[in-house]
Amino acid sequence: MKRMKLKSIITTFTLAVSVTAGAQNISDLLSVPVINFNSTNYKLSGAQHPRSDHYKQIYLPNNQKQSNFSSMIQIEVVYSEDSIENIFQQKINELEALKKQDKTCEYSIEKNANTGEYLLNFITSTEKNKKISLVEWNAYRYKSIAGPNGTNGIMLFSITKRALGKNSTNFLTESKNNRTSWTSEISNFSLPTIKPKE
Repeated sequence: MKRMKLKSIITTFTLAVSVTAGAQNISDLLSVPVINFNSTNYKLSGAQHPRSDHYKQIYLPNNQKQSNFSSMIQIEVVYSEDSIENIFQQKINELEALKKQDKTCEYSIEKNANTGEYLLNFITSTEKNKKISLVEWNAYRYKSIAGPNGTNGIMLFSITKRALGKNSTNFLTESKNNRTSWTSEISNFSLPTIKPKE
């Protein structure tokens, strides 16, 4: 597997989900078909393998669709020579830029001194006709991993909770009140073991 310099691949916001797949034909590229998180089963709902060193999969609870989900998990893996610190900082830079346009945008960061992992949780929103139409709370957990043939890798494990339309305002308050406990859940979660497929 060829090492490549990572630009800003795993820093895209979740507000527009771009991972798609036919409902009857989803290939599990990371050997993780289901994730049980906080007593809920999230099933593989979409997968992409745009480059030999880049994998991305999304997971949704039963009866939820990518077009109108309320909760989603993503796993993204990139084998790269870039550092986890640099990738994490790119995301912070994105959020700082977004704060100039999104008055609800705020974030907090943590670093695990024992594992070297970074954890970022943030709130964002979009407006329609000068009213909030979508609110998201996200937690991004970045972990350095070993790849094949001596490569280095970065794994992003993230969870998104969101509300649309008239539920957005109440969810904004809920997310601010619960972000500490929600972040703790992902921080303490045992990450799945991935086995990328060529």
